[in-house]
Amino acid sequence: MSNILKELRKEIDIVDRELVSVLARRFKITHKVGVYKAQFDVPSFDKKRESEILENKKLLAKKYNINPLLVEKIFKLVMAETRKNHRYEKNGNSK
Repeated sequence: MSNILKELRKEIDIVDRELVSVLARRFKITHKVGVYKAQFDVPSFDKKRESEILENKKLLAKKYNINPLLVEKIFKLVMAETRKNHRYEKNGNSK
């Protein structure tokens, strides 16, 4: 394997660690949202908000020349996990 390829793969590994770190940070924040929603009996699903988020993320993807459908799929998965976590929190459970 060439040194160039090794270096590029190292860069990818660094970015992947950053992605996981940012995702963890996002879930810490959404946990706080879930606690708030459980405390004040706010539904975990807000269709309008999720639609707005998806549209905004697709526009952002286009700005960065990334496939908007890929970004939409990723955020749908993230939001589904968030809703699941909120249901656990609402029921007084932990993951």
